[in-house]
Amino acid sequence: MSKAPETIGIDLAKRHDKTMLTLMVDGRLDFADADTPWGQAVVSLLAERDAAIARAEKAEAACVEWSDVSQRNYQRAKAALQWQPIETAPKDGTEFLGSVGVSYQGGVVVLHWDKDDGFIDWDADFWDPTHWMPLPPPPETP
Repeated sequence: MSKAPETIGIDLAKRHDKTMLTLMVDGRLDFADADTPWGQAVVSLLAERDAAIARAEKAEAACVEWSDVSQRNYQRAKAALQWQPIETAPKDGTEFLGSVGVSYQGGVVVLHWDKDDGFIDWDADFWDPTHWMPLPPPPETP
């Protein structure tokens, strides 16, 4: 039984003003006319291969980009959910969780900055928090 030839590579080339297929078969270089039905089929397959490679490269680049964006968003969210020094708390009226260091309500109170009274809660009670973190988003309603 004869062994089928092992094709190592196929590519297109210009030779004698004709489009030729360049093939490496069993260690020897061979050429075929790209205008034959067989040659046109191979040319079509090469075009599909190149398009698939381009799509794969584009998809890989998009995955890398989304991975980078996801990592940045994760780091931002992680930082936002950690206690931060009170000096960095918003002073524009935005409500946040304040760590007040006492046993009242577990030591955490919803506060906001008031230019006249400082850090106050909903009842306008004054607090002297040491740390703050943003409020979590409210739960979704069905």
